[in-house]
Amino acid sequence: MTKNIFLSLTMLFVVSCFLKAQESKVNVKTESDNLCFEVTFKGRQVSFSSPLGINIDNNRIGEKVRIQQEEVKESGQRTYIIEHKERGIYYLDIREFDDGIALRYRVPAEGARCVYNEQTAFRFPTKTKVWYASGPFQYGWIQSYQERYTDDINNELLAPPATFLLPDGTYAAITEANLFNFHGAVLYGGKNNEVRFGYADNKGLIESGKLTGMPSRYTHTEVRDYPWIVFPDTKSKRKLLHHGAY
Repeated sequence: MTKNIFLSLTMLFVVSCFLKAQESKVNVKTESDNLCFEVTFKGRQVSFSSPLGINIDNNRIGEKVRIQQEEVKESGQRTYIIEHKERGIYYLDIREFDDGIALRYRVPAEGARCVYNEQTAFRFPTKTKVWYASGPFQYGWIQSYQERYTDDINNELLAPPATFLLPDGTYAAITEANLFNFHGAVLYGGKNNEVRFGYADNKGLIESGKLTGMPSRYTHTEVRDYPWIVFPDTKSKRKLLHHGAY
């Protein structure tokens, strides 16, 4: 299984940005045996220490863990080998670019696995403005778009991509990519300026009866990469649009 998450970024940067140090940085660590990360852009905090992980077969693989090893590829991609106390080994891939970061999970699987929910979240500075399409979640162009602060979106559903303006003038967006036979995620607003990945029930729930909303033909029986989570960040709203955050 693989899950990929991006913070406003497109792959247009892959070729050029590996030639120099990236301006977007990810720090992966554990706090009280919980996996977490933080994101900086040009040395400034974009996302404070936030949880990582997925709920697989009712096991939260971001908890009760230790970072066993970090590997760096020639491309610059970092892979963390994570040891879960009960589930064993899985992998967290990190990519850093000038204008964003991307991360994904790779989880070995023997037999079918069910992904119930996400732990992955981003914690923004207070007074961060956010634009998003609100729920109830629908496929199509019928959502009502909102403009609020992350301080005021607790229990709100945000259809990705959601766009953010930090107090220091940095723009950011959250979305995901590389979904193959995998349920697309939504974002949920939480307390303390937290935005978390999750899943909204849809047609798949009716077909399969599973809370993930995943039709039965899409259960996974082998090692699979989750979609990339993408998180672009930039000082230019025009640049954010150019990079495909929308």
